[in-house]
Amino acid sequence: MLWLLPVPPQSFQRYIGSEFMAEFEAACAELSIPLNVLPPSRPTYNGGVQRGNRTFKEEFYYRCDLLTVSIGAMRFELYRP
Repeated sequence: MLWLLPVPPQSFQRYIGSEFMAEFEAACAELSIPLNVLPPSRPTYNGGVQRGNRTFKEEFYYRCDLLTVSIGAMRFELYRP
């Protein structure tokens, strides 16, 4: 599915401990895409993603009032003031 991207990837990075690690590494090797493995306990190496994850948790996942039955209803609740 890489052909769907507007720009081909130059490299990928991931944390240690993925359940799909072997398949992902094999796919990267087959496509000649460098794979950078981030060391454990170093969230500053991937600060943008870590900050996004925190924002998602605080503004979305921790909201118990967003229990809905469909994506449309969820969107409505998120946009409601």
